[in-house]
Amino acid sequence: MNLISSYLSDDGKRQADIVRVGKRLLVNLYFGKKPDGSMILVEERDVSKHSVQYAEDCAENYTQYIF
Repeated sequence: MNLISSYLSDDGKRQADIVRVGKRLLVNLYFGKKPDGSMILVEERDVSKHSVQYAEDCAENYTQYIF
């Protein structure tokens, strides 16, 4: 897994990571924290059929509470 970029909401409750796994492009969406402080993965979106710009827009929209 290769991390391309990471986004964090202003309140620190939402995080989105763009990762490449082989040929797949994924946006991992996190919300809240576990007792150990790590974020809780709530969804993994496969955006392989789209561009990196699309993945960045998805991550930014999630961390800005647009969806």
